[in-house]
Amino acid sequence: QGIVAVFITPIVKSGELALSAQRNVLLCENISDPGNLGTLIRSAVAFAFDPVVLVGACAEPFSPKVVRASVGAIFGITVVEAAAEQIIAHARHSGFTLIAAGTEGPERMEHALSSLSDGPLVLAIGSEADGISEAITGAADKLVRISHSDQVESLNAAIAGSILMKQC
Repeated sequence: QGIVAVFITPIVKSGELALSAQRNVLLCENISDPGNLGTLIRSAVAFAFDPVVLVGACAEPFSPKVVRASVGAIFGITVVEAAAEQIIAHARHSGFTLIAAGTEGPERMEHALSSLSDGPLVLAIGSEADGISEAITGAADKLVRISHSDQVESLNAAIAGSILMKQC
């Protein structure tokens, strides 16, 4: 197959980021699996999380596998590349609640999310291998986990992120 077209990928750098108080933000940290990143992007569009902020070693958001997994949703959302510290500072300055998801979260999802205010939030999802960094968990307003059967060690990052986005 030949090349159809060449495009500049519309990735926003953190210095150009303007967070809107009307939208929630999905922060993906070290999501290196293209299928997971694409699925998270698709769910972000479905549940009104915009932008999607990529922190660390994430998959290339416009790679063919991510585009396929997102079912084209990548073209309807803002993608931002930022360092964890930048997005944390920006979120704090703009009044966002930072929620970090992981298997070690002290609060069950249902309890933690029921006590949220109506303001905007940043939902941080980490890689399945490493979870979320100490920089993000240390800055989080809430650490949450999704309760599940002990027959599985953990949920897939894309599935967990999608469940949490729906609940927020």
